[in-house]
Amino acid sequence: MTSVAILIALLWACCSVATTALTALYLHRVRPLRQPEPDGRALLIVPVRGPAPRLPEVLDSLLAQDWPEFRIVVSVESEADPAHAVAAAAAERDSRITVVVAGEAERRGQKVHNLLAALPLQRLGDRFVVFFDADAIAPRGFLRALLRPLLYRVADLASGYRIVVPEPGSAGGLLVALADHGISTFPRMRAIGVLSGGSTAIRAEILPGFDLPRLWKGALSDDLTLTRRARGLGVAIHGVHAALLPSPMALSVPEAFRFGVRQMRLLRLHLPRLWAVFGAFSLLPVLGTLLLLAGAPGAAAAALVAFLSLQLRLSLRRAILARVLPREALPPLERAILLGRLLTPLAVGFRAACWAASAFSRRIAWAGITYEVEAPDRVRILSRTPPG
Repeated sequence: MTSVAILIALLWACCSVATTALTALYLHRVRPLRQPEPDGRALLIVPVRGPAPRLPEVLDSLLAQDWPEFRIVVSVESEADPAHAVAAAAAERDSRITVVVAGEAERRGQKVHNLLAALPLQRLGDRFVVFFDADAIAPRGFLRALLRPLLYRVADLASGYRIVVPEPGSAGGLLVALADHGISTFPRMRAIGVLSGGSTAIRAEILPGFDLPRLWKGALSDDLTLTRRARGLGVAIHGVHAALLPSPMALSVPEAFRFGVRQMRLLRLHLPRLWAVFGAFSLLPVLGTLLLLAGAPGAAAAALVAFLSLQLRLSLRRAILARVLPREALPPLERAILLGRLLTPLAVGFRAACWAASAFSRRIAWAGITYEVEAPDRVRILSRTPPG
């Protein structure tokens, strides 16, 4: 038993140091790069269901991108969807926005259904297709950063990642932020690349090879299903370190827990090996803390290494955000990092609890619809509430 305790303590310390080193690598990779001259038209598809209170701000942020040629297609479930009126009003003000009504999904996720409804609006001259979530605010240079590897032919498929911004007074939002920031600032490695549906860019000429109508015929998750397909086709996923999307979040603690469980359950049902690896890393500090409380040999030293590594990691994370994001986006994130110096252990326990709870059930509640995921390419809708 003593040898097992020492091994766990050693792994805890080593993983803490390794994670900090990888965060430093991320900081190195967001050094200033030569920006490309924009070339080619981009089609941005924004699927949305429900009130989406931030949709006007999201669309304004996209319209302000420093890319000369792009169009935005907002895809909604129905004209009764509150998002339809918001998007239609934006379309009246700016001709670059088009609204499409997808109708109700029957045997797939509504988000996927909305994306597929927008794809026929692609035009011959569109060079890039970008999928973008309706809850993230794009900094001005975001689109240029996301399309950079495609423009330079470094990759055919690129993805950014969200950075959760907790709203003031939101305990759940803070928990999600502290639990998720480590993932947001983890180096994007092609060997284990995973797409984020919140910001995925594809060169239009390779899009037919994915056969999205067939791929998403019965799918719930757009990004994880597309990740599996990309791996099957041998198409590398390029994670863009400079493409971080501020995603404001105001949640209660129970809402945050349901959100975390949903994210982990989606990962388990689509990429179970990655889910298992993530679980091992999530549980390790929890086991180490239990050994520390039990007075196990080596646990105190490991805890000290983990604590010091965390403090350095948070400083590195702040430097990353300062390099990537505009100055006005930093204050709430800096507050979260400051609180993280004391509260990260709570977030670690929260993340482990979400992972453990995700091991059970195949049901996913998402944007007012409850699904049963029978297989990665087969989903059944159990119930739905009106989008309003």
